[in-house]
Amino acid sequence: MDYNLEIQKLLVKKESLKQADDRVKVLKEAINLADTHNDLEWGYDLRLDIMDEEYYTARFEERFAAFAWLLEACDQHPDLFDEYDLLWRYRWMLHAARMNANISVEQILNINNDFKTRLQRKGYGLRAFYNDEFRRFYVQNSMDEAKDFLDLREKEKVNDMVCKACELTDSIDYYLRTNDIDKALAIYNDLMSKKYE
Repeated sequence: MDYNLEIQKLLVKKESLKQADDRVKVLKEAINLADTHNDLEWGYDLRLDIMDEEYYTARFEERFAAFAWLLEACDQHPDLFDEYDLLWRYRWMLHAARMNANISVEQILNINNDFKTRLQRKGYGLRAFYNDEFRRFYVQNSMDEAKDFLDLREKEKVNDMVCKACELTDSIDYYLRTNDIDKALAIYNDLMSKKYE
């Protein structure tokens, strides 16, 4: 039987399943079929799907391997795959890496540097990177470092790699936590008046 048809049947089956874990299992079957037939396009799309599905589970079992494969495919076949699809997901992966005790500080720094390089190569500057660095230091309660990245972020252009509403919410949280209520209220009013989504 045609493997394309088999993959399509698996995708229909996936849509009927309620649990994300079950959908991930079906996607793994489909990925195995694509890989067996050296079908890069199916392999790429299915790995994007498995990352999206696993995002809603407590597991990270498939995400890292899928993402590494996707980055390699993008680098090896830039004519087939647009790196843009991966840049938003890269932020999830960076956060997931920081939360994973099995990933060393050196590996995380390498991931950080790769993310920065890819953002700049696509012309997005470092605003998204600075947002992520802000969140890292904010969570660690390192408020001086967090503020440094807030300031750096504001020197970069807003682009479609960032969520303006998320940025404003982060700023409000920061100023509330550092007891600058007036600044937090001013940003809140900006957020509400511009009706960001």
